[in-house]
Amino acid sequence: MILEVISYVMDGNKTGNDIMGHFGMTRNQFDTVKQKLRAVGLPLIYDNSTKTYSVKNTAILTDEELEVVRRIGKMGLDRRQVDGVLESLLMDKVPPEKKTITFSKDSFKFIVIADIHAGSKFCRKDVIARAAEDAKRNGVDFVFNVGDSIEGMSGRDDQWFNLAQDGFGVSAQATTLATMLNDFDDIKVYSIEAQNSHSGWSWTSHKGAQGINVGEFLELMSIKYGNGQYQFIGFNKADFEINGIRIRLIHPDKGTSMSYVDGLTGSIKPHVVLCGHWHSKCGYVFHRNVHIVDAATAQETTPFIERNASESILGYWVCEMTIGHGPSDQTDRSLPFIESFATRFVPFYSKGVL
Repeated sequence: MILEVISYVMDGNKTGNDIMGHFGMTRNQFDTVKQKLRAVGLPLIYDNSTKTYSVKNTAILTDEELEVVRRIGKMGLDRRQVDGVLESLLMDKVPPEKKTITFSKDSFKFIVIADIHAGSKFCRKDVIARAAEDAKRNGVDFVFNVGDSIEGMSGRDDQWFNLAQDGFGVSAQATTLATMLNDFDDIKVYSIEAQNSHSGWSWTSHKGAQGINVGEFLELMSIKYGNGQYQFIGFNKADFEINGIRIRLIHPDKGTSMSYVDGLTGSIKPHVVLCGHWHSKCGYVFHRNVHIVDAATAQETTPFIERNASESILGYWVCEMTIGHGPSDQTDRSLPFIESFATRFVPFYSKGVL
């Protein structure tokens, strides 16, 4: 329906009655279509003087991509296929994110957390509270949070049964997250979110999309209800460069962290990859000269995970990294490199399990 509406309006300006009559839509259905179009960057532009709608290109889609949309609209795709095409176009246009900071020292400690799912009744707030205590006690410099910070609102009836009392709605979940991260005091929590997963449901073109840039929203709520600990650095993947060392945060839909690194060419490989999303994967490996950390989760095993014959691994990582500078006995290039990388995993267990 979405692509058909785009194609219809692109053939010439149409009134709202034209569109609703052509597709047999009610006013509520038409409003839903307009909302979905806004979410993927193709809003219907209303001209009050002519009482007609048109499609205006935005920064998200190029002229060439609009032509692709026009052609796909004639292919008879079902709703799921259409949503998949639009999401792919949207995600591909999100520019790569990069945050660069400079420290006066070359040895750093950081904590890695992931998949908090604030607002879920399965969220383990004690994991984050303990991580915050650990961070302050051991002089951690910053925290990396690798996505799915909130449970999100999927629009599915069954999800209501998985929400905590403080999790009904994105605003409530964001407030809960901000309160949890307050425990880190002045330590920044550099975070990514996935467009196609729980936090990102508020933005993308399926589930309960409201067109909310959830990363910016969580950052604003962290300022309102905390000390601004949450720092949003990008969707899906983002690079955090510190003194020339590139740390990449990823929250993939499929594959593994190692298969991701296998697909990188030497010139674009980061020094460190921190991977979220999987819940049941946890570990550290040095692969293709990249330090890889699968980040575990702060959410108990859910019915969905159980149905997939899996269990959550609860906990967080404490990492310590020392940066060296060439030339040295380890490298003949005058570039920064990781001289040492130490990890410590702090596990938690399901309630009632010793």
